[in-house]
Amino acid sequence: AERRALAEAGVTVHDMRAIDEHGIAPLLRAFLARVEQENGLLHVSLDVDFLDPSIAPAVGTTVPGGATFREAHLVMEMLSDSCLVSSLDLVEL
Repeated sequence: AERRALAEAGVTVHDMRAIDEHGIAPLLRAFLARVEQENGLLHVSLDVDFLDPSIAPAVGTTVPGGATFREAHLVMEMLSDSCLVSSLDLVEL
């Protein structure tokens, strides 16, 4: 039901399988291009729960297989380079 509702709303979803198969960079690049095409801006909520427990062991909800330091750093660099981020918050520091 959730996937159908997202599809009906026009939301593009990239699950972990897509990220594993394609890598984060091309998927994020396509998303940023879509935001730019729509003249949009982004608010980024960086919740450290998405990081692998090996680098963020003291968060409330650990996620085995979460993002590595390098993956998270790449995402933040790409977001910064896009000049589309208008605000950012850090959660669970």
